Amino acid sequence: MKYDVVGLGTVVVDHLVLLSHHPAQDAKTNIISDAFQIGGPVPTAEVMLSRLGNRCALLGSWGDDQYGSLIAEVLTAENLDLSGSRLLPGTRSGYSQIWIDEGAGTRTIACYRPEICLQPADIDEAILKQSRALHLDGWPQETCLHAAQIAQQA
Repeated sequence: MKYDVVGLGTVVVDHLVLLSHHPAQDAKTNIISDAFQIGGPVPTAEVMLSRLGNRCALLGSWGDDQYGSLIAEVLTAENLDLSGSRLLPGTRSGYSQIWIDEGAGTRTIACYRPEICLQPADIDEAILKQSRALHLDGWPQETCLHAAQIAQQA
């Protein structure tokens, strides 16, 4: 098998913003630190699996905006095969801003969901048939069900 795990799911950029506390409504507070990382259950797991020495491919989609460039750059650097993923011109990538309240240990998320996701016809069946395992987050549901059926028959 070419891949240990192929993943299919939502791909977003998470902007983590660490605060000492959430400000009151209509108030300001200082940011302790911030960082950008690639989010979504499947990409997060795939990166960790790759770091542990597994051969991973990701089936996902993102826009041709600044966040899409970051997604491709980071996931390629993490040794994920993105050949089955799609860059969708003219669309906005998924993005989340996550405010983390250090004092309370809570978080608040505001997000843009991806505008367009992979459809069943977008799935490269050859990639699925070359994998020992398939990891899904269930979104979009129809595409994940299609991929699961292909993997089960392989």
